[in-house]
Amino acid sequence: MIYPNEMSCDTCGKKVSELRRDLIDSSYNALNKPPLWNCQDCYREKKARRLKERDNT
Repeated sequence: MIYPNEMSCDTCGKKVSELRRDLIDSSYNALNKPPLWNCQDCYREKKARRLKERDNT
């Protein structure tokens, strides 16, 4: 059950009160991608992975 202030993370499914999504960042543009809203933990993991991939190119 989802309570009024809870939303589900699109990545892990966890119920949280806040979700995050990067649309534009240095070397990253998600304006044309399907929206994926992430909890804080998934957001940090995805951002760290994206930065690591960027630094390795």
